[in-house]
Amino acid sequence: FAPGARVFGMLDPFRKGGYAEQVAVAADHLALVPDGLDLPTAAAIPTAGLTGLQMVERGLDLQAGQRLMLTGALGAVGRFALFAAKERGAHVTAAVRAGHVEAVRALGADDVIALGEEDWTGAPFDHVIDTVGGEAVGALCRHLKPGGRVLTAATTPIPSDGLPSAPEFFAVVP
Repeated sequence: FAPGARVFGMLDPFRKGGYAEQVAVAADHLALVPDGLDLPTAAAIPTAGLTGLQMVERGLDLQAGQRLMLTGALGAVGRFALFAAKERGAHVTAAVRAGHVEAVRALGADDVIALGEEDWTGAPFDHVIDTVGGEAVGALCRHLKPGGRVLTAATTPIPSDGLPSAPEFFAVVP
């Protein structure tokens, strides 16, 4: 990068430095801030964006035509996961609060259900990406195909009793 270039990226969580005025970071952990994007918005993208993208690409290697259940699809991580899954040609069922059903449908979800208020009656899912956790998510995970995976970035555990696959915590990398 040229001196003075506007860059952003995710810092190593073990080295810290996010509140520093200056920080040393490997160039391959940075990207140019696009013209028209303000720095506070750019600073908010890396952790959520990389988490959502890596869950789809690195965690699941989601393929075209696969069916994904995505909880919390309107949150920061969930939005990036939704866009990444749709980019790969996956069929995405989003589970969000009842008041957000139309908003997530407008973002491109193929199917939408109100999390905790209705059960899934459609085809089983190949995989689940979770950003919410809890019993309501556990109930949806019962619709996972054998051999499918449940990746979660939520701090609230998903009860694993009776699930075809144990939930796996997903950690982002810079």
